[in-house]
Amino acid sequence: MKATALKDRTRDFAVKTIKLVEKIPKSPTGDTVGGPLLRAGTAVGAACRTAIRSRNRWDFVSRINAAEEAMDETLYWLEIVRSSNLLPDGEINPVVDEAAALKRILVKSRRIAEKHLRDTRNSRPPGVDGEDIPF
Repeated sequence: MKATALKDRTRDFAVKTIKLVEKIPKSPTGDTVGGPLLRAGTAVGAACRTAIRSRNRWDFVSRINAAEEAMDETLYWLEIVRSSNLLPDGEINPVVDEAAALKRILVKSRRIAEKHLRDTRNSRPPGVDGEDIPF
């Protein structure tokens, strides 16, 4: 997936999360669940943008891992919304499906970057002859 496509998709996901949280009934339970869902769901896109701007593969792996963790937390809160029947499944399911798809993309991106790190580490150390690691 191209960086611009990931930026667009995670931004759209953040907007979907915001709209979903707005539909959660205003109550102590809704506020308790909605707040963390809103924070985690919008943090994914921000973390992806920082990962895209990484200076090297180590930095990328660290930052894309943060995006993956934020998505995992988002999925947790979506499960809570679903399990507590705060919203109908028809409103939650499309957001859960997109979250799961994005998480698969993030996991795959991290694993590919980690493989490149292992391959690079096994062939020659980074920075040899003043060269940067190709990114």
